[in-house]
Amino acid sequence: MRLSDRWASGVSADGALAAPDREMPEEPKRRQFSPEYRLRILREADGCRAPGEVGALLRREGLYSSHLTLWRRQRSSLRSSPMHSWSQPVWLRCILYLSILPWG
Repeated sequence: MRLSDRWASGVSADGALAAPDREMPEEPKRRQFSPEYRLRILREADGCRAPGEVGALLRREGLYSSHLTLWRRQRSSLRSSPMHSWSQPVWLRCILYLSILPWG
């Protein structure tokens, strides 16, 4: 039996059955961010003034710069379109409503 055959069949070199690998989850799941969380991160990022502050925020929150880019682009497109536009994601419409409230 070749090494590749043993690996594919789950049999170790001494003929015993190999234990299945439990390290990897069966299906990776995408993270989902609430509208309040996205709004909070956008406000914090908009308030960053010193060099490196945005990077520190992203590292602290475990985010990528592409998250900010996408969320900013979606926020600006929402502000330029009517509030009742159903072509926008629900979370963006929620952000708009949250941002116009007195405590937002």
